[in-house]
Amino acid sequence: MAATLTHDIIDYCMNNKFPVYVFTLDVEAAIVGIPHAIMFSKAIDVVPELCWRILVFWYSKLIVYIKWGENISEDIPIYKGTRQGGLSSPFIFNLLYQDLVEFYQRRTAEYQ
Repeated sequence: MAATLTHDIIDYCMNNKFPVYVFTLDVEAAIVGIPHAIMFSKAIDVVPELCWRILVFWYSKLIVYIKWGENISEDIPIYKGTRQGGLSSPFIFNLLYQDLVEFYQRRTAEYQ
């Protein structure tokens, strides 16, 4: 949907001789690098306390294993990002999105 809308807007602007400036932001990659502590410091005033505690507990127990042939690694704790496909992930994304946009706006302004 977003790609179609962007395409339509660009077509309209070009057909009407308006200049077109496009700014894209890969927020998915940005959120992958955000430590859980930062995510939950943003959520503490927004989420009911019990839900916040459940999310913090849940995320504090995230681990992965690597399997190579018949070998399995020791557990590897996960300290950053949101759970892929998790029901809470879109909510956490929304908590962080505005800060990410403002951060990139400041960085862009520094380069101009």
